[in-house]
Amino acid sequence: MAIFYPPYEKIKEVEETLTAGEKTLLVFLELHLDDSFEIFFKPNIEGNKLTCVILRKNYGALIIQIFDKELKEYSANPTNPLLWHDDLNNENILSPLKQISLYKDTFYDYIPGLLYKYVQNRYYHTVFACVLYFHANTCQEVKNFITTYLKKDASKIEKKIKFLGKDSLSIQNFGEILQNSYLLANKESVLFDEKLYMEVKEYLLQKRYSRKERKNIKLNAQQLN
Repeated sequence: MAIFYPPYEKIKEVEETLTAGEKTLLVFLELHLDDSFEIFFKPNIEGNKLTCVILRKNYGALIIQIFDKELKEYSANPTNPLLWHDDLNNENILSPLKQISLYKDTFYDYIPGLLYKYVQNRYYHTVFACVLYFHANTCQEVKNFITTYLKKDASKIEKKIKFLGKDSLSIQNFGEILQNSYLLANKESVLFDEKLYMEVKEYLLQKRYSRKERKNIKLNAQQLN
């Protein structure tokens, strides 16, 4: 089983506070990822709550954000493509596409030296991959929404952000995402090396735990190697 922060048992204790999508994703990850993966569940990143960030030492990082509501409740904002209009509540929300992109950018803004590395080598933008999981819609419905309301080619967006729907959260599809994101690869990443891995991990731990709690975290032998 993957290593969870906070521990899986602690997350289960507050299961009633989770959304349906969060519960589904949590069970899926618990069943299908081994202990070479570390999952930071709902970390607070500079005031923003991500669903989870998955790290694999010497391979890469994956940011996952869940959208629980049905897309039929939303339409595009004609004056600002970065906003979606919540038709039921008559209010605007930040587009999940823009939201997860901002989450990714946060790592480059706050992890020391990472933005400089990116400026020197644009391939550093690939060490964080992004996935949007639309729990209430099929993957095709997501693509139709993007094409119809956002007037964009979904396949082009998927080069930067992968989509999962309620019909596509499977071992095969998630495995392909891990492979495309280099979290499953035949050789280790030259970019997401041990130093960068530790910097990202420490940043995530800082956002989840106090300094005293971080000192008390017991890492298993694999994490220490």
